[in-house]
Amino acid sequence: MSQLIIAVLISFTLVGCAIAPNKVSITFDSYPPGATISSDTKVFGIAPTTVVWTLNAAGARTTSEPIIATWVSGAKVSTQMNLVGGKKEGFIFQRPSGVAGLDADIQWAIHLSQQKQIQNAETSKAWANLGKALGGGGSSPAPGNNSGLKTYYINGKMIMCNEVGNLTSCY
Repeated sequence: MSQLIIAVLISFTLVGCAIAPNKVSITFDSYPPGATISSDTKVFGIAPTTVVWTLNAAGARTTSEPIIATWVSGAKVSTQMNLVGGKKEGFIFQRPSGVAGLDADIQWAIHLSQQKQIQNAETSKAWANLGKALGGGGSSPAPGNNSGLKTYYINGKMIMCNEVGNLTSCY
């Protein structure tokens, strides 16, 4: 029974990696890291962030509204993306050179990196506490497994977790 559940979970996760033919997924990053990604009408998040558009038909093509990267210094750059249904892409915004405030942007990037390290440490501690609560000595990820679907062994039992953004679901 547990092998069937694992097979279903793996199948569900692999299907989840595909994108519908009428959707476009673009992950925006910035250099230096930490720019706010937005349009004229919506803030999408702090880079890296993923935006998904739904198009009218499978395989449809269109152009996005201007996508803007704004660093804490106020430096800005924008672009329009060619959106093609069924595609997953990535785009890195490069901070414009010669614009004042580069030091502030670098300090913000360092701050975000430190916050991520703290969050990762807290997550590791939570996993260790979960393992102890289940009667084990802690947990560790399976070797070579570092994306989306993760397998943990806690007190000799296998637990599978799917991580999507800030949401983690375990089975």
